Amino acid sequence: MRKLSKKNSDKRILVGITIALLLAATAWTVVWRNLAALEQQRVLEHQNSAKKLAEIATTFVMGKEYNNLLALMQYQTQTTAIRFMAYYLDRERILQVGREIKSGLSLPVPELDGRAEQAIRQSGEFLCVDSLLSFQKEMAGRQHVLRIAYSLQGFHERKRWVLAAVGGVIALLCAIALLLVLLQRAHAQLKQEEKNKAMMVRAIAHDALHYVTVIQMIHDNWLSAAKRGKEVRDLAGNITRIRESNDSLIKLLEDLKFNEYLRQGRIINQPGRIQWIPMLETMIADFSPMLSQKSVKVELIHQGEPYWFYADRELLKRVVANLVHNAFKFTRPDSTVKIWFQLEGSRLKTFVSDQGPGIPPEEWEHIFEPSVRLENDAYVRPEDKRGTGLGLSNARAFIRLSGGELGVFSSQAGEGTIFYFTLPVVGPMAEAGK
Repeated sequence: MRKLSKKNSDKRILVGITIALLLAATAWTVVWRNLAALEQQRVLEHQNSAKKLAEIATTFVMGKEYNNLLALMQYQTQTTAIRFMAYYLDRERILQVGREIKSGLSLPVPELDGRAEQAIRQSGEFLCVDSLLSFQKEMAGRQHVLRIAYSLQGFHERKRWVLAAVGGVIALLCAIALLLVLLQRAHAQLKQEEKNKAMMVRAIAHDALHYVTVIQMIHDNWLSAAKRGKEVRDLAGNITRIRESNDSLIKLLEDLKFNEYLRQGRIINQPGRIQWIPMLETMIADFSPMLSQKSVKVELIHQGEPYWFYADRELLKRVVANLVHNAFKFTRPDSTVKIWFQLEGSRLKTFVSDQGPGIPPEEWEHIFEPSVRLENDAYVRPEDKRGTGLGLSNARAFIRLSGGELGVFSSQAGEGTIFYFTLPVVGPMAEAGK
């Protein structure tokens, strides 16, 4: 049976996911910076090409080749980069070609140049830092001006596609990495379950063999005495040992059967009305022979409240027996196990405390896992160290099946542990709690 230890698998998984996210963020940043650098390069290229266009346009105007200038401007404005071109001679617009982009439609630029420039500035489609470039040059005593509106819209669309593709690839890789981590974790859990099952089978076989051996030894002693015609010594003590071994063997097999039924979802819950205090008083009286072995007392603290549950009586008895038996097993000799109650709304919280070595907080949940045993067993007798380690796991499963919860309320090293479980009450006390 495995003992409790700190688990680092979740921590390793968290570290792996963090590293994967950091690598993804780094890759995204690298791509983003490269695209930003490429964008700046495009801006410089546009500026350089605009200067060359201005020189060519000026040459056409000087030669009065206006048809060639118009053809050049019409050709350039058909590209994805240039949206608008206008040529001015001595502050008079002589040619204007371009388009305004709105909602994905290509519309003619207004006739007036001022309105056209204003529309270009306000359209929000020209994402270049300096979208409206102006080049001035004086030749033969006349002022030549070429204005060009550039847009990096096509580049930005491609950039968005690239970033989306990179993000998709990163997301896919992260999903694959997460899937691999989950598969690895599931594989480790399956291996651990198989290991626990094998250990549990070995432990059950060992304990069952012990109980059967005790019965067999007593039987052989009786048979040997009978053959020699001698009187059997300590008959009552031997019968008690046979009964204890038989009861322990039955409990061992019942825990195993109950856990297997739980795993398969085959537990048959037969609820009925249960008067809580009288049932506990009867069970405590039944525990007296066991408790006397360590001089342990059970103190039931109540004011005679008429608490009623609607639950399966036998399964609830199993829960109480497990909690009291654990308290008896781990508490020090000549101590007291206390049971008391607290009504919270329509639910009753039952507490069971011992005076044992305590349970570390990080192990409070692990003790409810199947086949788990505590390492701190200073007050546990050798004969009480046997068992399947399924008791608390089965008890919590039944309480949750009945609509309640079972857990550790508090625990202090050297002082003891307080377990609790809650169940909905029925009858007048439920209305009083509300």
